[in-house]
Amino acid sequence: RVMLSNFWWLYDERLTSLRLWCRFSDAHLIYLHRFWKGMCRFKLRECDFVTDFGVTLMLAGLDVQHVLDQRVGQVEDLEFAYCDQVTDVSVAKVLTSVTCRNLKSLKLEACPQLSDEAFAGTAVASTLETLELMQLEISDATFAHVSRFENLTHADLSGCVDVSDQGIASLAE
Repeated sequence: RVMLSNFWWLYDERLTSLRLWCRFSDAHLIYLHRFWKGMCRFKLRECDFVTDFGVTLMLAGLDVQHVLDQRVGQVEDLEFAYCDQVTDVSVAKVLTSVTCRNLKSLKLEACPQLSDEAFAGTAVASTLETLELMQLEISDATFAHVSRFENLTHADLSGCVDVSDQGIASLAE
């Protein structure tokens, strides 16, 4: 069990990067987002108790903070890896969030509930340069949506066995 009182160091506004492994839940995300004024890199790994609900509320809280205080940082680097309960809803929220409008790097790895629909309803992510979609159950259909990302210069599709050469070619166009 993770005790929230152990996070006294989060009050430091100079903190710009946070990596969370295991045992974190929606409640932790909702509580912790209040302290992330300068946060620009955020990585969730093996957080099986984080769901779309927690991600949605965290992003909504950060969006409100940003509207009220322009000094609140913009998330530039975001990772969800081995997060079993994160679904397409979370990715859609990230790509439409005010807090993530300067997102440069998005890594999604081994999240079993992510699918081709993760990027379906999103607008053009004009700032996204790096997209890592590793060990996901995605197919060529994903690239009809991802190909709209104008500044994409790096894509990693390691372990996506349903992606064909034709899908990769459509990404390069």
